[in-house]
Amino acid sequence: MMKFQALIIIMIYTISISEASARQFQTHFSMGMSGGYSTNTYLSPVLSEWDRSGTSAFFLVSPAANIQWNGTKQTAGVTGMGHFHHLTDGRSDWAGGTAFVNASQKLSPKVSLAATAGISRITSTYTRDLQWMQAGIDWLVNPFFKTEFRAGSNWRRYSNLDGNDNIGSRYDSYGIEAEYWINYQWQLTARYYSSLDHLTDPGRGFATSAGLTRQWRSGLSITAQTGFERYSQQFQPDGSVGMMPPFTGTRAVTIEDHFVRSGISLRYPVTKNITLTSRAANLLWMSNTDNSVLPDYELSAGAQFSFSPVMAKRGVPYGVRWDVKPDSKTMIEVQYKGNESLYLTGDFNDWDQPGIPLQRAGRNRYRAEIDMEPGIYQYKILARQNGDLEWLDLSGQAATVDDGFGGRNGRVIIGTIQ
Repeated sequence: MMKFQALIIIMIYTISISEASARQFQTHFSMGMSGGYSTNTYLSPVLSEWDRSGTSAFFLVSPAANIQWNGTKQTAGVTGMGHFHHLTDGRSDWAGGTAFVNASQKLSPKVSLAATAGISRITSTYTRDLQWMQAGIDWLVNPFFKTEFRAGSNWRRYSNLDGNDNIGSRYDSYGIEAEYWINYQWQLTARYYSSLDHLTDPGRGFATSAGLTRQWRSGLSITAQTGFERYSQQFQPDGSVGMMPPFTGTRAVTIEDHFVRSGISLRYPVTKNITLTSRAANLLWMSNTDNSVLPDYELSAGAQFSFSPVMAKRGVPYGVRWDVKPDSKTMIEVQYKGNESLYLTGDFNDWDQPGIPLQRAGRNRYRAEIDMEPGIYQYKILARQNGDLEWLDLSGQAATVDDGFGGRNGRVIIGTIQ
């Protein structure tokens, strides 16, 4: 019951933030569709349930909706997703959904607190229910290096599984994640998770992975990942499970399962709202009880359709986009509802005011092209009307940093992306 009370508290916090910063209200809708071939549903990012009873083609549909609020120092959001997983070999389809809330509080320009909680249910011949809560801290070491620490609990329950009802378990875990931009094209990620019960002996059970992503100016990104997981349990000779040897002196038997994962995924935005996706994943299962190795794989390809309705409010920018053009000029596009003249100023023009004028390029759209060398720049956007200048609030629309005077500067990284 306490976990649901905590979920309600986070929801109330989410709503309070939304009321305080409704002008930064954003919504996003998407529909993911993919098809492929799999030898084990454990490799599915939606199911993750061990089933090697058949090798089958599959079709997956995942609609999703997200509502996000962005304040000066707080962010919060609510996300809901649906899942439909069809197997062509005659096994029962899977259907269900997931919902979760998330919130963060910035303590300083580099340190933030974060929390999330959610629920999930998916049903086929049996039903699996999940609930989870997680909290932690994020540290932006520098513009290229970020670390996250998380700790929390999840509860898993099965109904009508092999004739058994209400089979449940709880898992308390902690984890560390890091991402590092080697340069403007390459990103390195790493993560490590383990049980809180294994703090003094992390080698008894853990999951670790690393990934390398290459990004191109066209929006194409390719990610290669590898990982290793180890799980162990102790069994008594009478069949009972325990973490300590029996007092009779009988020796417990330890069974260890090892999983080696590898994979590669691709994303390519065809248009602003359509992204093509593909994925290849491989899994090797090994146990210390014998020398057998069970290999599995999954291949899939599909598309994601996304849409973000614009909630325009007069006098507030609701979109900021930077792009490097083929002629090496840098373009900025600002979506803004109002009659004022807009100007751009920053490191690239020595903060000269009012700055570089942004030209109207359509309904509520302003653009400018600038010669900028590769580097990290801070900037502001000014609105001018009847001789009065006003800084526009970029929070929630662009990456920002403290300007040293109680406000926020926008920040952009410009690189010679090939």
